[in-house]
Amino acid sequence: MRALVWMLVIGLGLSGCASLKEFFSPAPSAPPLRSEPAPAEVPVQPVPPPVAPVMVAPPAPPPPHPQRPASPADSPFRTAPPPPEPSPAPPPPVLSPQVSTEEEARLRGDAQNRMAGTETLLRQVDSKKLGGQKQENFRIIESLLASAKDALYSRDTQRARTLAEKAYLLAEDLVRSLR
Repeated sequence: MRALVWMLVIGLGLSGCASLKEFFSPAPSAPPLRSEPAPAEVPVQPVPPPVAPVMVAPPAPPPPHPQRPASPADSPFRTAPPPPEPSPAPPPPVLSPQVSTEEEARLRGDAQNRMAGTETLLRQVDSKKLGGQKQENFRIIESLLASAKDALYSRDTQRARTLAEKAYLLAEDLVRSLR
């Protein structure tokens, strides 16, 4: 039973690459080799006296035939043509809630205040004296702060505020743990 299952799996696996008939058909045979009979001794005939040469223009050599490149059809293996290169897709639009101009100004101000507060807190910490997890937290805070600045630059104020808030809270925790 198990052998039947394996044969079925192998048969299905091979059917995707080439048809089974092509897969199991024997390779085309080469033309039979002909052995030439050993040359027999040729009787020597007398050489006729030389004749005066006649000037004849040599025939023009035939034009060279361009050799066509080997096509995939000539190959014993069939290959699919390479897939076309995908065209670069435009970047996806930033999904953010639609807010009024007043709300956007308030969010921008909040994000800028939190980023300034975070930078103030980070100046109180000497990152070279931190070890282990605290050093990792310091790097995360810096990363969040950089991401908040990028979001603010790309006018995604909601995301900038959220990232700045996270950075500020982590910076407060870090400073508190060092006291």
